[in-house]
Amino acid sequence: MKLTLQPSHLPGRAFDRQVPIFNIYYPFQWDAKSGDVFVDGVTALSQIDFSSVSSVALYFHFPFCETICNFCPFTRGKYQGHQIISDYLEAIIKEINLKSEQKNLRELAVRSIFVGGGTPSLLTADEIRQFGTALHEHFDLSLLREFAFECEVKSVTADKVAALREIGVTNARYGLQTFDPFWRDMFDLTASLDQIQAANELFNKMLPYSSFDILYGMNGQTTDAFLADLEKAAAMGNALVDVYPIDNVVTQIKLHRKLEAAGFTSKTADERFDMNRLLRAVMREHGFLPHNGHGYVRVDADELARNPAVTDTYTFDYHDHIYGHADTAVVGFGVNAISILPQTVLTNTGNRRKYIDDMHENGSVKTQISRHDRSIDASRPVVTRLAYHGVLEKNRVFWNEVPRECIQALHEFADAGLIRDAGDTWRITQDGWEWYVNMMYYAMPESQKSVLDAFIIHCLRQPGRVLTADQIEFVNSGHLAIA
Repeated sequence: MKLTLQPSHLPGRAFDRQVPIFNIYYPFQWDAKSGDVFVDGVTALSQIDFSSVSSVALYFHFPFCETICNFCPFTRGKYQGHQIISDYLEAIIKEINLKSEQKNLRELAVRSIFVGGGTPSLLTADEIRQFGTALHEHFDLSLLREFAFECEVKSVTADKVAALREIGVTNARYGLQTFDPFWRDMFDLTASLDQIQAANELFNKMLPYSSFDILYGMNGQTTDAFLADLEKAAAMGNALVDVYPIDNVVTQIKLHRKLEAAGFTSKTADERFDMNRLLRAVMREHGFLPHNGHGYVRVDADELARNPAVTDTYTFDYHDHIYGHADTAVVGFGVNAISILPQTVLTNTGNRRKYIDDMHENGSVKTQISRHDRSIDASRPVVTRLAYHGVLEKNRVFWNEVPRECIQALHEFADAGLIRDAGDTWRITQDGWEWYVNMMYYAMPESQKSVLDAFIIHCLRQPGRVLTADQIEFVNSGHLAIA
């Protein structure tokens, strides 16, 4: 898609349209034009040169769900019994053993661990301890700053939360999504609000942090319903809340059909933009400021009065690696787990039975591999870190390797008032914070834009998934219809 950055002297939106996808991993691997290239993931990892990497995060994926939420695009399957979870845990511990034996990875201290899904909390308390033991035995966790673990509240017990605390978990995360009974039914959510409250109280009592997700911008959602969700979210007492615009490009077709059957018209790009502005204002009224593109943290009165575009009082370290500098890396374990590595992106097989069998029988994992040149790695902080985290440390950027179009985008952002030069850093402005996805897209090298464009087109060609022009184009931008 063509995205136009408006001159700063023109009224209205900074861009002529909204990129219709809000969560990305960069650099990209998916490419509809090329055949999939698969290798053994352990062997591929052993060949990576980590000499330029100063910080690594580990990601572990558990693809089992008590509830199949119809907005979720991630690899998962309905919980059918515990045996396959036990088999899967054995397989992922074997992957831990094999990958941690690679000297290039073993010598790196781990800064962040993220356990996602799916529903990792379907593990028993003893299995959580078994998993934690494997991590502590095979990796250097002496510099670990954060250990996040996703949960589904229906499977949360005091014993499990105690086990999380024992293995070092610092942040329990769960998908609340909405308090509204109507929207909970639309999303096929099955946990009761009482179960949510009970789990939240356990997390807040036993762990340093807990956080939950709220979705907004659905077709048919009223402003009153949105405000009610934000009011109730702030009243939960958590220090952290993540508030995401719904990703219509990748939500399940079942949700599109339910919204259509309800007779809801499209939530326009202008309406969603205004909801984002309202979100920031309401969260600030309740003592929260953004710490990245969609995460909010409760801050003290002095920080609230200072009101920076993005506060540095808290950092979600895992996202500091996903949307990070060129010297950060992510190593993934389990089904469909992504590894972001120097000049390489790896994605494990999405077939959980094949993953289990291959790990148990062959000690290998079928992994899709994609290679890119150093300039793409060098572009990462310009493309992702500045827009998402709000700050770019200039001395950590390999400027001589950054593609020219990325540097040109920086100058255009500055001219448009979206970023400012703060000496040793570039910092995002309040106006820039409103555009983190668009800024990511605009700053990408053309080769990466084309991959994202192809992925969006691929998703929208699937029958039943609908995205209309008014969900992308801003009416007040003064530009013509989408090309």
